[in-house]
Amino acid sequence: MVCWLGAFIALVITGVLRGTPQAINGILGATLFRMGIPLAAGFLLSSSSEALAKAGVFGMVVCYYLLTLVVETLLSLRLIQPAPKAPKAS
Repeated sequence: MVCWLGAFIALVITGVLRGTPQAINGILGATLFRMGIPLAAGFLLSSSSEALAKAGVFGMVVCYYLLTLVVETLLSLRLIQPAPKAPKAS
């Protein structure tokens, strides 16, 4: 859920700023949420509980992060692709 939350917020930011002069800044800003939320949660979970740390919760968060990164990147590419051009009338 932590990784999906970060990816969802990143997609919302990308979608809201799509087509504006701030689109590039939005994509870069979305990276803060995409990486920051899972990184902070993984660190907090592994440092707050020794049992979770021994179980490898940080490694699991990293694996899920990589999975959500692929999905979120594919969705972002679909979201920002230009609209198809209408055929010219002859």
